[in-house]
Amino acid sequence: MNATKFYGIGFNDPQDFIVSWNLGNSCNWKCEYCPSYLNDGSVYWTSNDIIKTVLLQIKNHFKDRQIRLEFTGGEVTTKPDFIELMQFCKEQGFKNHINTNASRTVAYWEKLAPHLYSAYCTFHPTNADKEHFEKVIDTMLQQGCHPVISLAMVKDLFWDLVEYKKYLEEKYKGVAHIDIIMLYDKEQTKAYQGYFYDYDQSQRSYLSFYSGKNYVLEFEDNTLRELSNAEIQDEKLNDFSGWLCGSKLNMISIDYNGGASISVCNQRRPINIRSEDFDQMLSPKICQATECRNPSDLRILKILEHKA
Repeated sequence: MNATKFYGIGFNDPQDFIVSWNLGNSCNWKCEYCPSYLNDGSVYWTSNDIIKTVLLQIKNHFKDRQIRLEFTGGEVTTKPDFIELMQFCKEQGFKNHINTNASRTVAYWEKLAPHLYSAYCTFHPTNADKEHFEKVIDTMLQQGCHPVISLAMVKDLFWDLVEYKKYLEEKYKGVAHIDIIMLYDKEQTKAYQGYFYDYDQSQRSYLSFYSGKNYVLEFEDNTLRELSNAEIQDEKLNDFSGWLCGSKLNMISIDYNGGASISVCNQRRPINIRSEDFDQMLSPKICQATECRNPSDLRILKILEHKA
């Protein structure tokens, strides 16, 4: 049976319009599996004035859509004026979402969390403290922020993390989603089939079975198969060459140099958000790449038309 569509859950008929913005590459941690271009501080934080100006332009451009902001880095909570930015965005009606290691103090989170709709909190076991991590999650919940918790599956701590996942699932049942993330070789320097670690077979089986199934493969007979990142990686289901990508626009990705595109990959030339027309990047494109790995790119709706 031939596949006809691939998309992240909810991205076949997107409601929110997503602006995913990498604000800079400074981070207070240096996890071994994180590439230096995401944590070496070589690109300073984008100024709040520029961010506000661009977001208001986007808001005016997409007047009929609820806009969800996804701020990434680096570790965005180390940006000095980040709380003020989140306050502005909430006042403008945006839904604020951030990616974070949850390392800042509880007092800091008491100030930030009221301005957030949700936070994707990754537990990095070689740096994080469990007690502090849970206090931050508790503070988010108290302040009305919706946490999504992920555990970075370091090979040597793998089964300890599995037990910690079970503990968190019980503690935050019904109030927070708990997931695991497999750690990719983002700089492609290792020979572990795309992973940073040489996971053994039992670990790979666990990743395939328990990773969140956040993607959908749709077939000609309208049957669906939900997939996890691990299954996509292991079964090599991420070759979309020849597929039409982006026929339903649901996001803009902005890098820390100010380049904007509807995908993170290099299939579309990023435009300059301050000097070029948004419409230049909005048209769908036939994909030429043989591997799609970035989660933001994977979730974009892709369609393959089979000729009779």
